Amino acid sequence: LNGDIVVDSIGQVGFDPGSAWNNNGVSTQNDTIRRKPGITAGDTNPGDAFDPSVEWESFGNNTFAGLGSIGDVMPPPPVFARISAVQGSGDSSPLAGAMVTIEGIVVGDFQNNGGADSGDLSGFYVQEEDIDADGDASTSEGIFVFDGGGTVDVEVGDLVRVSGEAKEFSGLTEIDADQVSVLSSGEPLPAEILLMLPLAGVDQLEAFEGMRVRFPQDLVISEYFNFDRFGEIVLALPFAGETRPMTPTAVELPGSAEYLARLDANQRSRITLDDGRTGPNPDPARHPNGAVFDLSNRFRGGDLVQDASGIMDDRFGAYRLQPTAGANHIIANPRPELPPFIDADIRVASFNVLNYFT
Repeated sequence: LNGDIVVDSIGQVGFDPGSAWNNNGVSTQNDTIRRKPGITAGDTNPGDAFDPSVEWESFGNNTFAGLGSIGDVMPPPPVFARISAVQGSGDSSPLAGAMVTIEGIVVGDFQNNGGADSGDLSGFYVQEEDIDADGDASTSEGIFVFDGGGTVDVEVGDLVRVSGEAKEFSGLTEIDADQVSVLSSGEPLPAEILLMLPLAGVDQLEAFEGMRVRFPQDLVISEYFNFDRFGEIVLALPFAGETRPMTPTAVELPGSAEYLARLDANQRSRITLDDGRTGPNPDPARHPNGAVFDLSNRFRGGDLVQDASGIMDDRFGAYRLQPTAGANHIIANPRPELPPFIDADIRVASFNVLNYFT
């Protein structure tokens, strides 16, 4: 049933055939039955008499050939489409659920094959060649290709043809690849898009999903709560005269117009710098400069990151940059060798103020 509508039926409601329905060598007991070629619709009358030999063929037990097919009807061939047509101008693909074929340049390799792969996202990003861009600023020219096991090992600069189903996965438009072909290698990459904070709106980044982008500004490391857990760092552009973005309730009255303006500005002035990996507790951790994070190569909140570049991604509820190169790290908040010495008696008291605001 689909709701109250009968889609298909096997057998006859209200009739007991004994151990099986059996006629002309087609049995429903200990056999595999498969619809005959040409039968493309189900039996929508479950009360009519049932003769299995009319619509069904019988095969040996556990015969899986033809599983999922309907008679001799083949699925429609993939539609060849530009990446921009798969992406569309909205939050989701207008071709979601359709079989499509696209061609483009691999601009980010995040398969799980090791070597030159930049992470473990089980796929790669493909961008339309510049000459084939549609010229519409509202449609992205890039897309993520999910290929699971990565049976075809691609590299950045490969021109590839990909066929598969267009899908939406947790906000990310992607192609679930059935077939990947490398047509050539060493091709020039599409031009990077320069993005500047603050954005006109957070949804502005949807038009660059899957594309090569770069943030040329000096952005401050403002949040690293998820750095050890998921390799994420938040880069932000603070208000003029401030070294870091302030939590709105720290400087404005909660609920006020100034508070709402500060909250909106903060959201439009930040981007998550990811590490191309999905597993928890990445080891080794990745420094924003692309090298290993360790005691000889570390950062602090308040330091600056310039020219962060990679692929614009959208997963786990946030737009994020999956890096393809190291950024410039500028120490702007050096760690002091020793705390300042004060020749005085000091009394320390502490109190938890985190619960003051509702």
